[in-house]
Amino acid sequence: MGGYGALRLAFKYPNEFAAVSAQMPALMPELPKNLGGGPGSQAGAMTVFGSPVNRAYFDRNNVFTFAENDSAADLKRLKIYFDVGNNDDYGFEGGAEQLHKLLDSRGVPNEFHIYPGRHDPQFVMRHFSSVVEFQWNVIGK
Repeated sequence: MGGYGALRLAFKYPNEFAAVSAQMPALMPELPKNLGGGPGSQAGAMTVFGSPVNRAYFDRNNVFTFAENDSAADLKRLKIYFDVGNNDDYGFEGGAEQLHKLLDSRGVPNEFHIYPGRHDPQFVMRHFSSVVEFQWNVIGK
């Protein structure tokens, strides 16, 4: 949940950060109606919101909630990068695409990539240099 957590904190407190980057973030605009599936499913990844999942807590802390509310104007100064594999084991590429479209529709600049790959350490290693370069261009100069 590192990618999701990074986006969540940066979107909740956009004036505290210059930039945020996330690889393979666990993005879902809303929880599935049926949270079955167990380990290896989207719902299984959401146990950080309680067991059973606390839907109200999820909604209050969802990256999409922060991107949709009035504080989204503050996101415009934040540099945002995220990427995901086109064959993510949890299906998070769909949520990532939705977040990208939402940010674009709100006029929030973001750098988003869908690369070939799964939700695994190999994906992170293949694209980590892009994350470092992004961060360096924002805060390293």
